[in-house]
Amino acid sequence: MKLNEILLIALALAIFFVSTAAAGEILNPGEINETFIVHDGETLWIHPGDSLSIAANFVIESGGIFINEGDSLRVSVSQFTVKQNGTFVNRGDWFRTQMSEFNFENNSIIINEGTLYFGDTSINNFAYINNSGSFGVSDFAILNNYGTVYNTGTLGFIGSVYNHGLIETFGQMNILPLYHFENMETGIINNNGLISLAKRITNNGIINNYGDFMGFETVYNNGAIICYPGSTFGGDTELRIIVEGNPVQWANQENNIPEFPTIALPMIAIIGLALFFKRRK
Repeated sequence: MKLNEILLIALALAIFFVSTAAAGEILNPGEINETFIVHDGETLWIHPGDSLSIAANFVIESGGIFINEGDSLRVSVSQFTVKQNGTFVNRGDWFRTQMSEFNFENNSIIINEGTLYFGDTSINNFAYINNSGSFGVSDFAILNNYGTVYNTGTLGFIGSVYNHGLIETFGQMNILPLYHFENMETGIINNNGLISLAKRITNNGIINNYGDFMGFETVYNNGAIICYPGSTFGGDTELRIIVEGNPVQWANQENNIPEFPTIALPMIAIIGLALFFKRRK
């Protein structure tokens, strides 16, 4: 075989292997101005130091993955959708402007390890959100949660929150005054960290409080609020909290049945004293 033929074969093989290895990764376009779809099996990866500006509808199809590790990501879209079994991962900074709607569909996964904030928009979450960074809504945004939010970082809301699903928090959860927090009939909140909410909260579901629950003045409670040993409810506003509806329930550590010696020893002492004085008489 001639040298030229060998070189051509080697070059073809190199091109084949390179193209195969990179087939699943979409090159960062830098700027998106028309509808953009990450298809099944594809990954749009924003590498450290890269940037991406999205100014069009953005869809992550089932099986598609979006990973942001860049310094910043600017988004101005009418709709951002993560479809069933799609994955969105943010390890960098995600900033939002002028968006109308975010949709995270059933069985999709949202992972935030960086900064992820949405503004001037509504977020409809049916997915599983795992937040270990800073996640929130601002600028009059609304979060409608029908899925699961698992938080070990910070959830910050400068907007209203309506929870129909599950919020499990071990970190911090804050919502500023003038905005509304409502736990709907199907909503469950398990607080193991710190929750500081707006002036008014409405609970029609279940709130299990194992941590600190504070920052509010009025609670409209048509569901169940249960505070467990070691938890606090109200914090420094405790004296002026108004609870309308069902009272807050306190799980009591004192409900345990006393041990036998605790009862038996005093009884034996009383009987002994009675017999002693009877004998003296």
